[in-house]
Amino acid sequence: MDETYVPGLNKSQAQQSVPYGQVDPTVLAGNLGAPIPAPAPASGAPVVGFLYSLSRNGEPEYWPLTVGQNTIGNGSTMDICLGEASVSNHHANINIKRMKTKGNALVASIQDVGSKNGIMLNDEELDYDLTPIKNEDIVTFGNNYKCVIMLIDPVKYGLSESAEFIATAKSATPVSAGVVPPTIPSIPAGMPAMPQMPPVNKDPFSGFNDNNTLNVSGGGGFDLGGGKTQIL
Repeated sequence: MDETYVPGLNKSQAQQSVPYGQVDPTVLAGNLGAPIPAPAPASGAPVVGFLYSLSRNGEPEYWPLTVGQNTIGNGSTMDICLGEASVSNHHANINIKRMKTKGNALVASIQDVGSKNGIMLNDEELDYDLTPIKNEDIVTFGNNYKCVIMLIDPVKYGLSESAEFIATAKSATPVSAGVVPPTIPSIPAGMPAMPQMPPVNKDPFSGFNDNNTLNVSGGGGFDLGGGKTQIL
């Protein structure tokens, strides 16, 4: 596979998607040389990781994980919508926070909130308690949706703001997902063009009889008597 499927952005797929409306500058390189923008969370919470899966026909998928609560399930209102029959409408929550007293380290946990087919964490079945998770853990939702947890530690990877970063128009103003600029409709091929209507020559003196005088200015006017126009 040379393309990463981003739920909500790849319109050729029928997968239900994360209900995020805009494109965020955060990217995950799906196919080398062509980073694919991740949808921005509606909550505005910072993206700190991803769920990544190959369960759907072997085609790569990913969903952003944010600080706070991430709801997961088959329902369209979930933060992460996994469209698969064995996944419950609201299957699980993944909670993530930064520990200020521990150098802003990320801590995360997962909880089954009452699913029918359960959760496997690294091949161990979970109950309904909160269970700690870490980077590169393998989580299976239901019977078939296997995902890897990817939590991004900026310090570990040396990620920080660049003092010499020069934004271009493309990076400074990301395009909103699904927004199509308006276009002027064109005439379909094979359809004849609309005929040009001849200009209408309207008589400026229409409505005046032979005894009318149209006052222009200064007491003058147009003498319409006898069918001839004279300036008085």
